[in-house]
Amino acid sequence: MTTREKTILSLACLALVFGVYELFLAGPGNGPAASKSETSAELAQFIQQVSGQIKQTALSATEKYVIAHSRLPWKNNPFMTSLSALSGKGAKQAETPQDQWRQPQWRYSGYVSLGEKKLAIINGVEYEAGEMLLEKEYYLRRIEPDHIEIARIKDGKVVILPFKDNQP
Repeated sequence: MTTREKTILSLACLALVFGVYELFLAGPGNGPAASKSETSAELAQFIQQVSGQIKQTALSATEKYVIAHSRLPWKNNPFMTSLSALSGKGAKQAETPQDQWRQPQWRYSGYVSLGEKKLAIINGVEYEAGEMLLEKEYYLRRIEPDHIEIARIKDGKVVILPFKDNQP
């Protein structure tokens, strides 16, 4: 027998002796059952103490306001105003004749749905809803399997493009 085998065998025998001692010789009052009742009593006391502290703390006026208004719908999407600032043109700037609606040529040729995430392939580039297109004044508003909605950041005009497969 090698030294390694002797060591493993002696550790196994030692574990067996300890298991017999714990099972038969150590009484039930000395084992883990007694400590469980003490631990559960301490845990119950801690829970009562924490719940009492929670009841004593009151919400501030700001927290109450946020909770009350968190479920109300938004009148204006705050993210849209920030996108118009990115276009580099003032919101109060008057339209010139050359600033009329010029729609670039887009082709909606692919749709990918990965759970909650939807991707549209427009002119060979993948986009998610809300992303700006390569033409910086437009963004992808909505993605559906049969069509997409592209909106102009400046005035919110929407173009609906149907799905066109690359097959003839």
